[in-house]
Amino acid sequence: MAKNKGKNRKKKQSVSRKNEARMTLEDRTLRIDVLAMLPGILMSVMIILILTIDVVVSGMDKRQYTEFPGLFRIMFTISAVAGIIYFIIRMFRRDIELRSTQYGLTLTLFVIFLICICISTIINGLDEKAIHGVPYRNTGVFHLIIYVTVFAGATACIRKEHSRELIEYIFFIAADMTAVCAIVSKHFVSIPAFEGKKEISAVFFNGNHYGYFVVMAVLLSAGFLIYGKGISRIVGTVSIILNLAVLMLNRSSGCLIAVFLVLALLTLYELITKGEFCRATLTVFFIIVAGGVLAFFTVEEVRYELSSLIADVANVIHGKTDESIGHNRVLLWKTTLEYIKSKPIFGYGCEGISDLLMKDTGRANAHCELLSYAAFFGIPAALSYLGAILSLITTNFKRHFIENRDNKNTSLSSNAACIAAAGYFFSSFFGVTIFYTVPFFFIFMGIAASSEG
Repeated sequence: MAKNKGKNRKKKQSVSRKNEARMTLEDRTLRIDVLAMLPGILMSVMIILILTIDVVVSGMDKRQYTEFPGLFRIMFTISAVAGIIYFIIRMFRRDIELRSTQYGLTLTLFVIFLICICISTIINGLDEKAIHGVPYRNTGVFHLIIYVTVFAGATACIRKEHSRELIEYIFFIAADMTAVCAIVSKHFVSIPAFEGKKEISAVFFNGNHYGYFVVMAVLLSAGFLIYGKGISRIVGTVSIILNLAVLMLNRSSGCLIAVFLVLALLTLYELITKGEFCRATLTVFFIIVAGGVLAFFTVEEVRYELSSLIADVANVIHGKTDESIGHNRVLLWKTTLEYIKSKPIFGYGCEGISDLLMKDTGRANAHCELLSYAAFFGIPAALSYLGAILSLITTNFKRHFIENRDNKNTSLSSNAACIAAAGYFFSSFFGVTIFYTVPFFFIFMGIAASSEG
């Protein structure tokens, strides 16, 4: 009896030591994961701070007020430093487990994209535009490198589901607060900082920029409604109502197309992989459609914008490619394609076509991110960027919808983030790369790739 008691005591002590070691490792992992979470948290905090400044300060002295670029530089610098420290710790801490990944192709293509950026910059020169980008958009070579390596790469290393969800909940707070203030300023009490703009823009420079942000908010909400339970669905419901209202009033055609396209493709994908429609996905899709129909019949501006969009789509289907289609987007795209033909391999350098494009079209950007990257850094860079995004999205959906058909082992944060990233990706074919929206795209790509382990 005494021997058995001794053996049992030793077993318990051994198990206790193992549990203690496991908990210690988990604590250390969580502590350094805070560094990886900072970019996602700080970008949303930036929106909340700017919103607060705009509402409070401009409300006090009745003028437009914004320090967006300056605050962004602070948040970006902190995020970059935190990310670099995070990777240094990961490199030298042997007790932090390194995981294998299914996203090898995505990683490889992003590395190629960064190499192409560096080669193009060396050939075209490291001038002011290459370093900082155009002041209005604040997206230079170093921004893009940090977006890929830190905002996407470090975020992809976050271990815990609740850590990833925390980033998304803070984003919801930023998006919902902005939506409420935008609606209030438009229809109830005017906020001076929001005035002087054609569309609902809130703290953003114009309605299109806000549209890119709202696309991610609507589709992240859709993801929480489709895959969440309990409080997650409540949060998703509130957010999708607020941000869908803003999306309809915002009148950004490219953003509307992106939302409808992502949900339509998601519905079709689930039908193909599961052999049946997902009730939750169909419900969200019909909510979006119903919102569009309601806005069409009740809001004159929405009716005009949707009528113009339908007319443009009809013209494209019938082979009419008038340069004025899509608010002169076709003219910008055709002109940019001509530039790309002149320098197809290494491009003109970061923002290298802005002066040419302004001279030829009256606008300084192609309003298509993929064409912009092809013109800046060459066709190989654009193709590697495109391939990396498509690889990430398809790998995510394959893992969650084919390998886990019952969805019991899937990640809410990863699924929702993938849908949000896909939405931004589609909207980017009609938009510009700008400092207060594109970071969220890379953050959501990181979350979409981080649910392993």
